[in-house]
Formats: sequence, C-alpha cells, structure tokens
Amino acid sequence: MSSISKRMKFYEKSTNYVLSPNIPLIIRIDGRSFHTFTEDLEKPFDSKFISMMNSIGIALCNEITGFKLAYIQSDEISLLIYANSIEESWFKNKFYKIISISAGLASAVGMQWKYKNNFKKETIITFDSRAFVIPQNDVINYFIWR
Repeated sequence: MSSISKRMKFYEKSTNYVLSPNIPLIIRIDGRSFHTFTEDLEKPFDSKFISMMNSIGIALCNEITGFKLAYIQSDEISLLIYANSIEESWFKNKFYKIISISAGLASAVGMQWKYKNNFKKETIITFDSRAFVIPQNDVINYFIWR
C-alpha cells in the first residue's frame, strides 16, 4: 500500500467509531422536514402516512441483525437492537454504517412507497438517524419517553 493510501486510510479510521457491544442499542430514525411533507395529509390521522411509516419500520426490522422491538410514532421510528457479541451485531456496531444505512434504507423505502402509491406531494422523503447504546435498566424508560 502506498504512503498516501496509508495516510488516507488513517484519516478515515480515526473517526470510525464502534458502539459498545453486548449493550442494548437504540436507533432512532426521524423524518426530515416532515412538517412540509405532511401539511396536506388528513389530520389528526392519515392512514396512507401510517401505512408508509409501517412499511419503513418493517423493512428496517427485516434488515437489522439483532432487532428486538420497533416503536413508530408520528414521523419517527425507534428500534431496539441487542446482539450477544460484536460478531453478531449489525455492521459490527460501526456507528457510521448503522446511521447511514438505516437512514438510507428508510429514505429508499419511503420513496418507493410514495411512487408505488401515487402520492402526489413533490417532497423527497428523507430520514436522519441516530444510534446510541443505553443501559439495560433504561431501555423501558427510553420507550416511555418517546
């Protein structure tokens, strides 16, 4: 490997965070600018929007290794993941992989749903994602909070 290649890989690895294994992991995926996306929907409950969010939640649950629980509320999806080892964890608990792939997957499924269901709103459906480990005794409190 060339010296420039080694140096670039060093820069890349210096911010490659790995979340602690064997601890419950929460991933929260949140709709970006959904106040605009949802302004024309039925209030207070739009069955097409709920169908889209459920489709996204199911796709995430099917994809994520160690998935245990999903909670969908409004434009966000909270997922509880728990793996017994780093080898069994989703992307070996690599933080950037977890947040980028979960947000990308949610966005792709949302757009697919939009086109399949002839949803007319011109908004591009995108999501952001955050991921963090949480002590076992606070998992229930997280979901109460959401």
